[in-house]
Amino acid sequence: MADDGSTTTAVVTAPPVRVDPAIVEAIANANMKVMGDSPIVAVSVVYQSLATAISICLQNAAVNQQNIINIANASTGVITQKITAMA
Repeated sequence: MADDGSTTTAVVTAPPVRVDPAIVEAIANANMKVMGDSPIVAVSVVYQSLATAISICLQNAAVNQQNIINIANASTGVITQKITAMA
């Protein structure tokens, strides 16, 4: 046998097997259940992602507001020092 790089494969077919109709029905019902639940699961994932994004936005807004208050307090202190230094 020469090794020219070509390969040959033998195709083996299994004899047909009889499957109980109850098993086929059970698998079909399970598949329908999964397919029926898919849109519900997808929408719930979208709602959870949206809730997470909104909560992060609100947290950022609160932190920004605190930073603005800190800047306002610092500037009030500097202005008060300058006013009292003039007097």
